[in-house]
Amino acid sequence: MKITRFPVGEMSVNCYVLENEETGEGAVIDPGRYTPEVEEEVKKLKKVKYILLTHGHFDHIWEVKKAKEKTGAQIVISREDAVCLGDDMHNLCHEAGIVMEECEADILIGEGDTLYLGDEEIKVLHTPGHSEGSVCFLIESSKILVSGDTLFCRTCGRTDLYGGNPEDMLKSLKRLKDLEGDYAVYPGHNIPTTLDEERVKNRYMKRDLEKWYW
Repeated sequence: MKITRFPVGEMSVNCYVLENEETGEGAVIDPGRYTPEVEEEVKKLKKVKYILLTHGHFDHIWEVKKAKEKTGAQIVISREDAVCLGDDMHNLCHEAGIVMEECEADILIGEGDTLYLGDEEIKVLHTPGHSEGSVCFLIESSKILVSGDTLFCRTCGRTDLYGGNPEDMLKSLKRLKDLEGDYAVYPGHNIPTTLDEERVKNRYMKRDLEKWYW
């Protein structure tokens, strides 16, 4: 599986383009902005199957509708965060003072669900903490973990926004820490990292669950 990163928008959200290089099927992840650079990469795909959303905050979903209009792909989001596609309180647009075009999900996902690009499996891990419906996408065959705003390089996502929960965040980080083996980690902001690096150097991932306060 090929993955290409595009920092987009005012908040430098990482929009990713996934491609199964054998079949040419692909997906766009978190199109906070559907920039010309993203579009050029998408044009290389034979088929855009999904628009995958790690969670429903505006900076990750702002141009989802545009991405769907351009690609015809199915919008995929967790059941818990699906409301964010049309609710300014849940997606934080009201706090940012912006307006986003409403849209609807085509596929609702949850813990244990599996999506496919060709024969490559994309497993859904429900990892609440940053939002109620935050998910990570795990591609075991390629050792890729798309972590959204759950796990960042040396830190993790905020828990003080609507739907956030610090205890849930630490539980989600522990779950990622306990995955077998190493993975390339592609977060929602900032630079990629690896799970082995974060196991050792990320202070939140190492924190005692009995002392979950921040």
